[in-house]
Amino acid sequence: MEQKAAFPIGGADVWKPPILRSGPLVLDALPSRAYLNGADMELAQEEFDTLFLLVQREGKFMTKEELYESAWEQFDGADIRQMAWKRIDALRDKLNRMGRGAVRIVDLPREGYGFRLVGRD
Repeated sequence: MEQKAAFPIGGADVWKPPILRSGPLVLDALPSRAYLNGADMELAQEEFDTLFLLVQREGKFMTKEELYESAWEQFDGADIRQMAWKRIDALRDKLNRMGRGAVRIVDLPREGYGFRLVGRD
């Protein structure tokens, strides 16, 4: 995974590099654009922030609460479980459709969500 200089994301103390790459996925933070196999994924800002956080922590899991605090804190009072499920489900659909199974968001009960590049152990 390639990372360059960093800047803050959302209202949290999370720093992200302007460009992050993992296999066929390229995330460009400055215009908040994601490209998979060279095609623009056309993500909403919350989807982009969620994917960026997961890819930035590739190989590790983030709980729904960690995602909420880092990317979704503007949704105070929201049902975190329902919001997490909807966001992750939408991202999975786009990743599966555009990536032909090359990248995945995985979940582990009681651990959270993580990003996985298929074929990388």
